[in-house]
Amino acid sequence: MNSNKFDTSQYPLIETKLNQVLLSLYNIDNNKVEYGTDTTKFVEKMRNVRMCKYQSKLLNSYLTQPKDYLTLILDKLDFTAKVTSTDINKLLSDKGLTHIRTKNVKNTISVKKVSVGKVNKSFRGNKDNYRPWYTHKFEIALVDDPTIKFLLYISDGSTKHSTIGLRVSYNPSQFNDSQLCAIFSHLDSVLSNRRYKQIMNKANVTRIDLAVDLPGVFTAFLLCLPEHGGVRNSVCYPLSEECIRKIVETIYLGWAGKNDKSKNRCSKARIYDALTNYLKNNPESIELIYNMAIMTRIEYELIPYQSNCKLTIEVLEKCAVKLDEVIVIDPINFHKLPIDLLNGVLKNKNISHIRKNKSDIKKAHGSKKLSLKTGWLAIQQARLLKHHKKIIMSPKNCQKASKVNITCENLAVVVSNKML
Repeated sequence: MNSNKFDTSQYPLIETKLNQVLLSLYNIDNNKVEYGTDTTKFVEKMRNVRMCKYQSKLLNSYLTQPKDYLTLILDKLDFTAKVTSTDINKLLSDKGLTHIRTKNVKNTISVKKVSVGKVNKSFRGNKDNYRPWYTHKFEIALVDDPTIKFLLYISDGSTKHSTIGLRVSYNPSQFNDSQLCAIFSHLDSVLSNRRYKQIMNKANVTRIDLAVDLPGVFTAFLLCLPEHGGVRNSVCYPLSEECIRKIVETIYLGWAGKNDKSKNRCSKARIYDALTNYLKNNPESIELIYNMAIMTRIEYELIPYQSNCKLTIEVLEKCAVKLDEVIVIDPINFHKLPIDLLNGVLKNKNISHIRKNKSDIKKAHGSKKLSLKTGWLAIQQARLLKHHKKIIMSPKNCQKASKVNITCENLAVVVSNKML
């Protein structure tokens, strides 16, 4: 996520003055941006009729007319693949991963071997259940921005009760198509085209995150109320410190938190303040905050094997549609809610707490609920995942197409300049 994403001029529905009012609620201290613990100013804004109408207008526009305002984001893709010792030898040889063959790829990416880190901490291999123990890790970084990395892990089978295999982890939204084509075409060159396709075709997706950004929507105004019999578990962040509860900035749905060890790797939704999340990772941009757009991100992290479904790269576009399961209450009448209730939900947005107060909310507010339009989501998700599958499966063809597009664009500029 880059700072350009928070340029208010990109978003026609954002009202600059109201956006500024919401920005004033952030607590900025020692290069840290957070909501803090004092709910007074937040309640004041949530009981403001104009602000409630503004937030309701944004949410209704985005969730009921997504084709006009939203872009579906593929925010994470992890997959594993079975390989042979011959494949491993090719990848680890002097002319393997660290040897980039073509000038175009060399100008786009760099490859270096690094420590494997904590990737094996959940290893469960035994004599009856052989699993990968990753012995090698490679970082494939962009030449233009080395902080953006594509990670490749290799299990060479040398560890007791381990199997041979590969693991890939990256955030597709951080790369453009040309960069991803360069990365996968490099892997294709090392493994040879035919073998590369065999491996990738059967690779198992272990995690896939899909998201939408809601520009101008302030996370404090979002209260989730899933359908009866739906999601039960939830957890809010930041957690309490020394018995002092903080205003919620992030809520997970379908997960009971880090202490719930049985569900640490489960499918879950996350709703969070995208602006504070960005500024935590880019503190140098904090001084620009009052020129930035408020933004909420709704994200769904799908762990296929935990959801009793197998998903391979071959059928990536058939991934289950889940983002529409996030249901929020329309904030149009939040100004009618009691102050005590608002104070409570600002610091506790767990589903059980919202349901406990459901009758009071309904009495003062009504029960209109909003969620992302399923039809639009299903079409966009299939289209997006099919596009990324094509890049993975046929990177060299995509790279050629990319070159043709660039050439055509350059030619158009030349012709235009001559006409002028």
